[in-house]
Amino acid sequence: MKKFVIWVFLCVSLLAMVLTACSTVESLDATSWGMASYRDAQGNLTDILPDTIVTADFQADQVSGNVTCNNYSGTYLSTGNKIKIGPLATTMRMCVGPDGIMEQEADFLSAMEAAAQYEIKGDTLEMLDNQGATILIFKRSTSE
Repeated sequence: MKKFVIWVFLCVSLLAMVLTACSTVESLDATSWGMASYRDAQGNLTDILPDTIVTADFQADQVSGNVTCNNYSGTYLSTGNKIKIGPLATTMRMCVGPDGIMEQEADFLSAMEAAAQYEIKGDTLEMLDNQGATILIFKRSTSE
């Protein structure tokens, strides 16, 4: 009987820890972010180009934003800290500057669609791929 009580106590404690961990994941719904860093085509995490703005606005099951030159939008689905984004649609304007702007845009859109998990730590949002590597870093938009 004593072993049974201990076993039940351990199971209830484990369940409580799991439920607490699941409930601490902050929702992306109704949040706005500005990109700080992204994984480039070579796989390196790099800072956003100077004088460019890349945003991500999450509303219900939609994500949209601006990648300096073009606008984008698409769907997202999140459960806990798991996320699936896309497919994303974009406008098709071509920008000539600053150097690397179109590559940054392509890398950002690719990383968004590759996102498998996310973590919100204070005013920072990190998107991770399915191996757990950081592929995008955002800062919370001050307009919230």
